[in-house]
Amino acid sequence: MTYRQRQGIREQQVGGDRMLFDDASNSVHVLNGSAAFIWDCLREPLSAAGIRAKLDEKYDLSAVRDVDATISRTLQDLLAKGLIQQPADGR
Repeated sequence: MTYRQRQGIREQQVGGDRMLFDDASNSVHVLNGSAAFIWDCLREPLSAAGIRAKLDEKYDLSAVRDVDATISRTLQDLLAKGLIQQPADGR
């Protein structure tokens, strides 16, 4: 299963956080650094495993617990807020 950013979301970096502006729902969402990394990964369709691979490439996660659960929760949260989507063609 892949995920991708939904079109029409504007963003701005504010300190260590990322603000997302969704004009369609007239809402603002704030992402911490970890969620912003996942958000950035989803500029192109990517699975949870693909996100994990990108995290592993960039960071030493050997001492971090529950990385996969955190990725899953973040994806579900972004999906529930309508910020990401699952492309129908799987790409």
